[in-house]
Formats: sequence, C-alpha cells, structure tokens
Amino acid sequence: MLVDRDRPSDGREDLEAALVLHYSRLVRIAYVALPPEGDRHGRVLAAHAIVQRTLPGSGGRRRETTESGDSYAVLRAAVVRSVLRGGRAPRLLRQPYVWGLRLFPLGGGSEEMQVDAALRSVSTAARMAYVLLGVEDLDAEQTRELLTFAGAEDVPAAMAAAQQLLAEHPAEVLESSEFDPCTVRTRPTDLSRRRRRVRGVFGAGALALVVAVATAIAVGASGPDEANALTGGSAGADAASLAPVRVAADAWQTSARIDFGVWPARGAHSAGSP
Repeated sequence: MLVDRDRPSDGREDLEAALVLHYSRLVRIAYVALPPEGDRHGRVLAAHAIVQRTLPGSGGRRRETTESGDSYAVLRAAVVRSVLRGGRAPRLLRQPYVWGLRLFPLGGGSEEMQVDAALRSVSTAARMAYVLLGVEDLDAEQTRELLTFAGAEDVPAAMAAAQQLLAEHPAEVLESSEFDPCTVRTRPTDLSRRRRRVRGVFGAGALALVVAVATAIAVGASGPDEANALTGGSAGADAASLAPVRVAADAWQTSARIDFGVWPARGAHSAGSP
C-alpha cells in the first residue's frame, strides 16, 4: 500500500506538474488494467501513450472535470477513461515507437504470476476496479462512480469481480516491479530479421538508383541522335531546293515567279547542260 509521502497531493496543482509528479503511478494504473493479450512490450508502450495524452488539449482530448478539482483526480479519471476505451479497441491506441528494442517490466515471483493470471481472467473494467480499490484506496462508491463516469460497461459485475480478486489476492502485489512499466529491462528485437530487412531496403534502393541512372543515360544518348536526324533531313530538303532544273524557254512568260529560275538561258553555254 501507499505510504504518506507517496500519496498524490490533494492541492489544486497545475495539471502538467501533477502529471510529472505522479507519472509512474498513472502509468502503472494503465498497465495493470490494459488487456493482457499480446506481449508486455505492447502494453508498456500503450500505458505510456495513454498517460502522455491525458493533459487537456493533447491529442484532441477535451478537459475532464471533477467535483473536487484535484489535479491528480482529473488525470486519473482521464487515464481510466482512455484505458476503458482502449480495452474495446486496443489497436487504435497510438503508441510511442521504439526502434530495435523490446521493453519488459522486471520479473516477479510466484505470487506476482498468480495475480497476473487472475487479472487475465477478468474484464478490463474489473481490472480497473481492482486497481482503484486496492492501490488507489478508493471506496466502493467512489470506484463505481468513476467507472460509470468513464463509460465502463456492466459496472456491477466489474465491482463484484474486483472484490473477489481483492479477497484472493491482496493489492499490495501490484506495487512490485512485475507491474511497474517505468522500470523495465530491454532486449533487442530479432537481429537476423532486422539484418535481412536492412539488406532488403538497401537492395531496393540500389536497384532504384541503377534504374534512374540507366534512364538518364538513355535519355541523354537519344537526344543528339534525334537532333542529328532532324538536322540531316532539313539539310537534304535545302539541297534539293537549290538544285538547278531545266525549264521551258517560254516558262518565264506565264510564271508568277520573277527570279532567275524561270528566265530563258542565254549566252555561249545556253545549249550545254546546266
């Protein structure tokens, strides 16, 4: 259970300061209550993501209010609501991205394993009620009101399951490192798969570069050829237009042209070939 120095402050603190002060506790609440399906790495990231988005205005969240106005209570209510929503659609939670590492809370003993197995057998609302009753020291009425405010489904059944868990497993176990997502050990991801993925990315990049260079070379090589072909065709047409032709002696009389091309031949060489 909590000692006095660990209790959240009852003053009207600034929400951001309260979040920093009680961050690890809020993350623990989210981690214990989140659905246990999948690996613990995903639960750790999801718990941190939920708490980091509890401040008003972050991620489109609207301001939560409580009668007491206690900043910690406001943040806790936001965490409870986000966890219950995430329990219905856990894949919709946007999680922090960790490259190349897997995060796991420190392992516990047999008692922690029994509590973890018991938590897996109940609903998200029941796990949240178990945390609120056992760790947060809320009474049954406060827990029921908070679950209802957060939109929990079948609150009476969740309360009954949580009280049964408390009778079988005291909540002090939740204070162990097994359920602390802020004190974690790291392991690398599948190194061989990462190596294959990196090689594939570099191979695809190299192939794209080769294709781009080959295309540029082909375009550069075809440009001068096309220009030469066009120039050669134009030169041939000009040469054909300048070649002399033989016309009738009286063509100049009926032609609209007045240049030398239609004048009759004169002089000593008029009988020769042009």
